[in-house]
Amino acid sequence: MPDVSAALREYQGYRYTVTIIANGGPKRTTWAELWWQRLDDTERRWHYFRRHVAATVTEAVRGLEADFCAWVEGQSRPRTSKG
Repeated sequence: MPDVSAALREYQGYRYTVTIIANGGPKRTTWAELWWQRLDDTERRWHYFRRHVAATVTEAVRGLEADFCAWVEGQSRPRTSKG
């Protein structure tokens, strides 16, 4: 059985990890999937965020993390009603 490791990162009350999927097809793209959980979740369930496809691992991870951080920041902003 191969050794497997995952980097767990934290951002504003969330823990997340990025899974890299190298595609050996003709386009040679890299897929990155982000999975997250809230630090205060007592069940510690992981949730799928989304997949980002890019030419390199670095591009795929950076794009995905930027989207996730923007989403988290949107979750923490107070909602105001107009009217």
